[in-house]
This record gives sequence, structure tokens and C-alpha cells, in this order.
Amino acid sequence: MFIADGTLGLHIGLLYRSAKKKAHRALHLAWHRRLTDQSISETVNDKNLRLCSFIEMAENFDPIELTLLAAHCSTLARRGREDLAYGFRYAGAFDQTGKFTPAPRASGLTCSTFVVAIFDWAAVALIDHQTWLRRDNDEVYWRQLVGLLKESGAEPAHIRAVHQEINSVRFRPEEVAASCACQDRPVKFNVAEAAGDALMSAFYAPPPA
Repeated sequence: MFIADGTLGLHIGLLYRSAKKKAHRALHLAWHRRLTDQSISETVNDKNLRLCSFIEMAENFDPIELTLLAAHCSTLARRGREDLAYGFRYAGAFDQTGKFTPAPRASGLTCSTFVVAIFDWAAVALIDHQTWLRRDNDEVYWRQLVGLLKESGAEPAHIRAVHQEINSVRFRPEEVAASCACQDRPVKFNVAEAAGDALMSAFYAPPPA
């Protein structure tokens, strides 16, 4: 797992070992229709990502689970970058080919729910979705993202669709990332929220003098 400072706060993605390229890669949903698969050095030097850090997952996951996750990441990397839309409401699933189909009244994924969806696709328990709660400032964040989608030239029909999702529960990057470091899975909301707050404090802490 990697975590970085992005345009509107934290951004996350998965690190996996590509059997084809025989190297570790970073896979993440960088933005609307921008599924990105890049080398570790490209990720660290990405101008859109700052303070890039890595979270160790091996201690908390079975080797078979890690192999499954890597295989699913490889499938997505082969698909290319153009067909995965950005959306707020997490509802839908990847099929065996790596195509994500949103459920009715859902539009796509965020960087966080992209990671969650890969875990769900691989049948590797990560978070307990049903325990997640909506928070008052979630809508403010979604509205900021609607504005960014407009500025970046997203399709008008897609902007209208995501605007209908601004009351959605938000799976925050720090909570999903921190869940990967938890031993008891699937991680419930209250545990992930506390762990995410701790991760945020550590991530943005000033360097020691």
C-alpha cells in the first residue's frame, strides 16, 4: 500500500509485484478515467503526489491473499486507463476480466474505494462496509470534487450523476490504508476511523528537529 499527499488530501493505491515485469508496481485510480500503473520510482517522483510513503501489508495478510491481490492488480493494469470512472457512492463490482460495473445510482470509484473494490473482488476481507457512517463534512468534500471534475473536463452527464451522490458515505484514504495494518479483519468503522486519525497525525507530523 502507498499513501501520498494529493490535490485534496490523502491519496492511496496498492503496491504489487508484477510477474510479467518482474518488479514491484503501484496501481491507483489517479482521477476520473485515469487508472495508473507505474513503477515505484515513477510513483515517488509523480508531480501530483507528495510525501509518498509505504505501508507494510505482509505481516497482516496470508501469502495466498497477497498473491490473489497481485494477480487482480495485474489484470487491471493490462486493461488500460480509460474506462474506470470516478464516483462517490461505492456500489458495484469488478468482473473476472477487470471491468468495473457500478450498481444503479452509482457512477464509479474513488482512490479509496478502488482499493476496497480490489479486496472485495479478490474475496480478501479488509473492511466491514456496513459499519461505515456518513459524517457532516463528507458532503463538503464531495462538492469540492464535483468542482474539480468540472474543471478537468469530465463529461456533463457524469458530473450530473456524481452530483446526485453527494450524500454518500465516504471511505477516507487514511481509514482504508490504516485498515491494511490491522490484524483483525474485516475492520469496523470505529476502529478504522481511530487508526486513520493516528495515521494522518503521523503522516503530516513535522520531521524531528
